[in-house]
Amino acid sequence: MFHPKNRGSLNQLITNLRYAGFYWTGFTKEELLKSIDVSCRYLETKWTIEQYKDECGSPQPNDFDFLQRAVQMGYTVLASPSWTAFSTAHELGLYIDDFPPEARASWSLIQDSESDATSRSTTLLISGAPQMAKAQQHVDTHLYEPDPSSGLVDLGKKTKNKLWQELQPKPAKKAKSNHNPGSLEQNLQEHERALITTSIQKPPTLGKRTVSQGKQSLSPRKAAARRPSGSNSQTLIQVVPDKGQTTEASVLTSALKTSSLTTPVSQIDTSSPLYHTRLVGTASAKLSYLIDRISILHSKEKILIFYEGDNIAFYIAQTLEILGVQFLIYTGSLSAARKATYINTFNTTETFRVLLMDAHQAAHGLHIASASRVFFVNPIWQPAVEAQAIKRAHRIGQTKPVYVETLVLTGTLEEAMWRRRKDMSAQEQKKAERSLLDDEVMARLIKEADFIPITHEETYDVRKQMAPLENPQKLFGRGLGTNGVGSGNPDQDLVFAEELPALTGKRRAGTNGVVDSVETAMSRKKKVGFALPPGDGC
Repeated sequence: MFHPKNRGSLNQLITNLRYAGFYWTGFTKEELLKSIDVSCRYLETKWTIEQYKDECGSPQPNDFDFLQRAVQMGYTVLASPSWTAFSTAHELGLYIDDFPPEARASWSLIQDSESDATSRSTTLLISGAPQMAKAQQHVDTHLYEPDPSSGLVDLGKKTKNKLWQELQPKPAKKAKSNHNPGSLEQNLQEHERALITTSIQKPPTLGKRTVSQGKQSLSPRKAAARRPSGSNSQTLIQVVPDKGQTTEASVLTSALKTSSLTTPVSQIDTSSPLYHTRLVGTASAKLSYLIDRISILHSKEKILIFYEGDNIAFYIAQTLEILGVQFLIYTGSLSAARKATYINTFNTTETFRVLLMDAHQAAHGLHIASASRVFFVNPIWQPAVEAQAIKRAHRIGQTKPVYVETLVLTGTLEEAMWRRRKDMSAQEQKKAERSLLDDEVMARLIKEADFIPITHEETYDVRKQMAPLENPQKLFGRGLGTNGVGSGNPDQDLVFAEELPALTGKRRAGTNGVVDSVETAMSRKKKVGFALPPGDGC
């Protein structure tokens, strides 16, 4: 793998490992079995250490032991029902407690045949964000029914069956076999190529939607018709201007589109078992941390999250939709007009609280001073890229302190990378700007990287597998809905460029397309009032 001819493959493998610091589903069960088979055939090749030394010129006797341990690790992973489920469905696992028992099996990603006694006996439901979003929508649109969970079992079965049908592999054409028994050297080279190929797979892209989808709810008329007599089970989320707010800011508030979050919607009855259903953890330590931080911060501050790898953004976004936190994803695939719209919207409205941005898209000229909290999902190797990203929020006009956090997994390759980058001189950083392998110290650390051990409990006990939330989040009846009929139009709250001149009559030139007086008005704080049931902070 470290031969110069494999440089491109090794760089891709390192990128995959860095993405895996957040989450990874790049290998299916079948692909892992294939990799194990190739490794075993490689190990069975009748080569001695001396032959390896003579023909490769770089004796690495520990490579054989390392590969044997890799095979054992592969078997350990295959024994985990949850890993098999997540990798097959390409879902980031969510752990739900107190989900209706009768519906748990129909929503679980783990097949009954794969669950051991420990998995079956737990009260936790293991599912994915898209599945839980469907369950949430079903319950929240039936909150005025006598039993909002009615039909949840059938919907779960239908949703799961559709998922597995979509994941069925398409029949592949049988390839012609060109294998001819050759020398040991030829066989070894063939196995090496196969090993490299199976180690640089990429997971499929999760989706292309870059703006949060409004949650569907009943229209006020239908809700009133279904509401029991005397019931006042509703809440209103509204934006309340500061006392003494200027006329300019008031004009801005009224001129911008009304947020879809201003609709009265039902809260779930506290006596219902569904009221206690909670998201208690995820399969990603970083996602769990972000959920805890965002749930605390998003009502008072806007949040900017930098990532590398679009799937990371989509995993975060899927979970934010369950929490009812509206977001925008700023990716390189967006058109220039769409990018400008997202920046305008994030800076000039209170609707979207989180902006997810590809760290390599944080170019000069972008002005995102409305954000005061910045998170890097993983350490950035290039200091210039990191500095440019931070400057997007720390710009002229910023009236709040800007807090920056970088998420690093302890005891992993990314921690070694993060510490090494801090110790590098400017000259060393410039030399290794394009690849970690261009730095001799980092290249050695990558060569010496070892497996993180997995215990028997972590393989089978689902509570040992999850990264728990410090503040479990309510799943149903969170009091969020769209503007009346659940149009589900994701663009309904965006502020497009052609709308901005109507606010002030003039527009500032520049690539970000943000209006000067809009920024001035929006720099004045607004309070967001949340009417919630007494004692409920979720």
